[in-house]
Amino acid sequence: MAGELEKLVEDENVDFVTLERTVKVGLWCIQEDPALRPLMKNVILMLEGTMDVPVPPSPVRSLVVS
Repeated sequence: MAGELEKLVEDENVDFVTLERTVKVGLWCIQEDPALRPLMKNVILMLEGTMDVPVPPSPVRSLVVS
């Protein structure tokens, strides 16, 4: 994931560890299934770096049937 983030950010002063953590937390927070979303308490702990952030599941595109 870090390699992809480097492509998006050109600033040499970016802390990529923090950036990757923030993106992972964001991906957890937008999970389609609310049961997969973290509690706000855990979001804060993950953003502070006091709780590990697991790799979020890959997004699944829903099929639209007409």
